[in-house]
Order: sequence, then C-alpha cells, then structure tokens
Amino acid sequence: MPRKLACIILSIVLPFVPLISGYTESSLPVDSALAWLMDLYGYNFPDGIAHAMRSSFHPQAFDCGPAQITLQEVLYDGVWLYTSATVTPTNPEKTLIVPRSAGLDDFVAGGYGENLRNDPRSFLEAALQDQKQLLWVSIYPVEYEKAPLYFTDHRQDDGDQSTLFSGAPLTGMEEALTIHLSIQLELIDPSTGITTHTEAYAFPVAIQRVGPVSKRDYQADQEDFRFRSISLIQTPLTVYSFPEVSEGKMEICYHFSLFDADLIPIPRGRVAEGFAWILQELPEKLNVQIESCDGQALGIIVPFFAVL
Repeated sequence: MPRKLACIILSIVLPFVPLISGYTESSLPVDSALAWLMDLYGYNFPDGIAHAMRSSFHPQAFDCGPAQITLQEVLYDGVWLYTSATVTPTNPEKTLIVPRSAGLDDFVAGGYGENLRNDPRSFLEAALQDQKQLLWVSIYPVEYEKAPLYFTDHRQDDGDQSTLFSGAPLTGMEEALTIHLSIQLELIDPSTGITTHTEAYAFPVAIQRVGPVSKRDYQADQEDFRFRSISLIQTPLTVYSFPEVSEGKMEICYHFSLFDADLIPIPRGRVAEGFAWILQELPEKLNVQIESCDGQALGIIVPFFAVL
C-alpha cells in the first residue's frame, strides 16, 4: 500500500483534497523527481513545463553538518510551489536518514514500491541493528508556514539517498521571488528515542515562474448564494479556482462543482485537485453548484458572470 502524503493544515476556509489522488505503480524517472511524484497519481507532467523548470532553476547544494542536501527542483506556476531535494548522510557508517514525512516504523525501502533498497526493515530496526543514529530531516520553504496548507513527502532512492518533496499554494502570481529554504535536522538515539542534537538552517533561494498566468473574476447572479465571487487563475499547469464566501454563509464541510455555460460539468484537474480544473481558456460565464462533503448537491446551480 502506498504511503499517504503528510499534509500540514494551518487554516482552511474550505475543505481541500490532497495534492493528487488515485495511486498507480510507476517506475523511477531518468531526470525529474517531481514528474515521478505527479505521475504516480495520474498527472502527466508536461514536457514544456519540465523544460521551463530546468531552464528557470539550477540545483543548489547545502552542507548542513551531518547531512548533505541538494535542492534539485523548484516548480512555481504562479499559484502552487513544489520542491524536490536530495539528502544523504555525511557519515553513512554512523547515520541513517529519516525523511520527516516518514515514521520510525516505516520501511527503509520506501512506501511507493521504489524497489531500490533491498531492506525489509523499519528505520528503527535498521538503526538499532546497524548501530547508527537516526537523523530526521525536513526540507521546505519557510513561506509555506503562512500558506493555508502544505504537504511533505519522500522517496527512498538507491544507496543512502532520500528525495524529499514539498508543495503549497502561495497564490502571489509573481514572475520572480525569493523563498527561504528551511532545513531542520534532529538527531535521535534509536535505543532511547531521545533527541540528542538539533540544527536548523534557512537559505534564500531565488526562483522564477515557469510561464505566463492570467486571472478572471466572476460575480454571482444570486445575492444569497454561499459565494459572492470566484476568481479563476490560469497557469501553465492548470486552472485554479478561489471562491470568496458570502458573509454569514460559512460552512465547514462543503465544496463546489463548476459547469460551463451549457451546464456541462467542468472536469477537475489532477494538480491541487478540488481547486483545480481542466479548461483551455477562461470563459465569460460559469455555473456553480455547492456540494456537501459526501458529494450530495445542495440547492440550485447559480450562474456567475465575468467582471469586465
């Protein structure tokens, strides 16, 4: 069974479906770890995006004492930011890396069927039997801590290397910005479970958006509807929706569906599923229907019109 994404939810106005869903087996890629992760869940990483990502960002290495870390990829489409970073122990004879998205009882070989390490043991068992210390490692931009949510995940590579993933919506749409990569290390004695040493780093990293974005705002044609307006943002990856809840209409457990002008359902996108849609262009008119968490429609379909 695949490992679930480790999602840290800080404050959510509407329920959010995790990054991607529908796990399928996949082999390791030649180049992009982010493409590998998205492909696992049915999102076909566009060739143009992969090229733009490689052109806009070059790997950066960081010496963090007991761990050697390389920020391999940064993918920023103007709304969501994704990272992949490799980590290896400086002294592999004494240290076993544990990605922060893993538990000590998880398998050293990984939870996505990587099949690159012939080791059926858990991290804790391996550390005890091999007389190594455990080094818990987390890697993600500090800016995620102000986002409504972010996820972390990992892949176990060949040898002593792990690849750590992260992602969050930043929604700024800036063409260029500087993030601050947070690297946190926690050294653990496997025999006692006691933390013996911690280190924290924050490195500034300049990043570029991978392509153009466009935005369109829509107003509801019904005053007492739960949303007063919706914004659609089209990026090279997908189209995102951002509703503004009407005053006094807040509910904890609902989401919504979009329909085109002919009341044909607009399919949901794989990236940031739940807030992402498959649209070739931003339309003049949308139709919106509220759904409860169990997928039951609540009320009528309300038209929204583009604001000029």
